[in-house]
Amino acid sequence: APAAPVAPAVAVASEPAAKRRKQAAPAAKRTVDESIYDVSDIHLDKEERDAVPVFDTCDDVRTKIRAFFRQPDCTQAALLRKLGAQYILAPRALRSPQVNTFMRQKGPLEGNSSGIFYAAYVYFEKLRIKQGKKKSAKREEMEKKWGPGGVDRTAGGGSFWCRQGEVPVQDSYGIVTFEKRGRR
Repeated sequence: APAAPVAPAVAVASEPAAKRRKQAAPAAKRTVDESIYDVSDIHLDKEERDAVPVFDTCDDVRTKIRAFFRQPDCTQAALLRKLGAQYILAPRALRSPQVNTFMRQKGPLEGNSSGIFYAAYVYFEKLRIKQGKKKSAKREEMEKKWGPGGVDRTAGGGSFWCRQGEVPVQDSYGIVTFEKRGRR
């Protein structure tokens, strides 16, 4: 007798991959020991005044936030709770739209006045210390270039007065210098 066609295999193969994954048995949910992300026992100089000097660019902080989101159980809500806890002198309720706006920006100092930028820097710096990681080469260079006060966190860094024939140029560290027009 001829073999009967196998309809279910054809139906499954023609279904979209996302639908097939939904129908598959759910994998065991990966849970994370939350204590690895708890930095409440780490203290940084000037944090009680919400004045920790920042030595990362906004782009560096955005990279760290994206890496955080790739970890299991690390959601935007979880990050916002951790970031809000970094403000001591003037507690802030940070919100999703602030994260979304900060994450859409591009450039070493784009978003430097955002509460997300400061809080994320403080949080990830504490996490680096807790994990016993050394400062990156770029971080060391940022300390040299920006000095003890760290990155400028005031808004309005986009307008510059310069001499005729000069243009402001920002490097990957956020430092602005002036060059003669046409030199680039």
